[in-house]
Amino acid sequence: MKLDVLKTMWTSQSVSSTCSELVEFESCKVFADGKAAVVVYKTHEVFEYNGTPNDDNVKYSAVFELADGKWKINHAHRFSSEAK
Repeated sequence: MKLDVLKTMWTSQSVSSTCSELVEFESCKVFADGKAAVVVYKTHEVFEYNGTPNDDNVKYSAVFELADGKWKINHAHRFSSEAK
């Protein structure tokens, strides 16, 4: 899913977010002279999508890039594990 599609989905009337909580950092590897990092982390997310409730334990892997003094996600993968 491209960023514009993701933004459209999460800002639409179809999604109602209740909770997005960082649970754990699993790993972080910094490279490219400190200008990039690969991070694996877990979240707990509670939301409704088109009226369907979701209570997900989620694992992300993400590539961050340091740009203009801020860390920004350049690429990410989302994996939903079993619901709570």
